[in-house]
Amino acid sequence: MGLFGALLALPVIALLLMQWTGFQSERAEDAQAVSAGRNLVVLGRAVERHVHANYGTLASGEITMAALTGADLLPAGFSAGDAMKRGLRVWLIDAGGGRLRTVSMQLVEAGDDRRPDAGAFEARAGWLGIVDGSGVLGAAGLREDLSAFRAASGGHPRENALVLYQEFDRESVCGDFLFRKARAGCPDAGRMETDLDLGGNDVTGIARLEADRLEVAQDVAVGGDFRIGGEFAIGRALRMEGTFSAPDGVTFTGDAEFTGKVEANEVSVTAGLEAASAAIGQDVTAGSVAAGGNVTATGVTSRSSLNAASGYIRTLSVGSCSGC
Repeated sequence: MGLFGALLALPVIALLLMQWTGFQSERAEDAQAVSAGRNLVVLGRAVERHVHANYGTLASGEITMAALTGADLLPAGFSAGDAMKRGLRVWLIDAGGGRLRTVSMQLVEAGDDRRPDAGAFEARAGWLGIVDGSGVLGAAGLREDLSAFRAASGGHPRENALVLYQEFDRESVCGDFLFRKARAGCPDAGRMETDLDLGGNDVTGIARLEADRLEVAQDVAVGGDFRIGGEFAIGRALRMEGTFSAPDGVTFTGDAEFTGKVEANEVSVTAGLEAASAAIGQDVTAGSVAAGGNVTATGVTSRSSLNAASGYIRTLSVGSCSGC
């Protein structure tokens, strides 16, 4: 190639070099946009966990990076800016009826007209897209008016901002799950709406048990006190191996059998009473008394007949006596 040919080739080489430089610059900008989109996805996951943990107590306003970082919801080293050198902000709006709207957004400064199309990919949690001049977010499968956020957060998100939009309601937060800890916005999050089968395993650590009906197939073992505030009805047998105390009284509609000692201020028996021995400090009132052994009492009042094989009576007062 001669000098003339080399001179002719210089413009072509310059053109190719400019195209290559432009191509590399576009690739770098696309990479920055993709990185910014991924950064918003990470931020959106932290926002989701924050809303789930605090649902029912959140009010409209900014969710600060400090709050998310302080709750260990963001990875170590997460920055409040992104690869496009745009700041980040999270804003929440309470839409009423338990519905919450959030945006994790870039803060676009005046004069920044870069449009990060490469960063608007389909996100698993929420909708990731770019805001237009009228404040409408265009994302995969969604067009959402974000003008309410603009009015509340100082004009952001502005045009060409990359935004991750999310919505939450009671169903999406509480769902049909039982929670280990109480949640202010999920008052019935610990309530079962179906039978619970533990497969023969234990339930321990119960402070208080309330039931409309309690069925026990085998034994009821109580290590400490067993207290009943209302009525306790037993359809079959009750066996007590230890001490049984009932300050307000016990009524048996069937038989009562005690193999140990029975102490009571008052015993009223409408049917028969059988005991190997009975020591009674006060009166005994009964329709009839049949004793196989001795009956010792400081006083005996019989409104009917009194029959005994033998007896010792210090003082006897009778209205009438037959065979005396």
